[in-house]
Amino acid sequence: MIDLGWAIDAEATGMRRRTFAGSSYNADGDFVAGALAETDIRATIQPIKGVELRDLEEGVRAEARYSLWTRSSLVLGDIVIYGGADYRVVFLWPRPQDGFVKAALGLKK
Repeated sequence: MIDLGWAIDAEATGMRRRTFAGSSYNADGDFVAGALAETDIRATIQPIKGVELRDLEEGVRAEARYSLWTRSSLVLGDIVIYGGADYRVVFLWPRPQDGFVKAALGLKK
């Protein structure tokens, strides 16, 4: 298999990732949101293609605008700040063989 990691790394730019860390429930069963954590990541971003959209569920397909490749860990619901706008991670394609994560991003409402 061809390793294209060098090409992705070469085109990666700096972005910010926002996530809520350590959310839990208290003794009364109430949800307690974790602290907001913001970190720098390096990633490539491009408009999502039709072939990528076929992998997505109907509701996610309507929301997805960009695809992103990064070596940083991402989870569904993370916010990626790119070009002054906030985008939410709506779908993930893990690629453990290359150490990358591919994500579909939708504009945060």
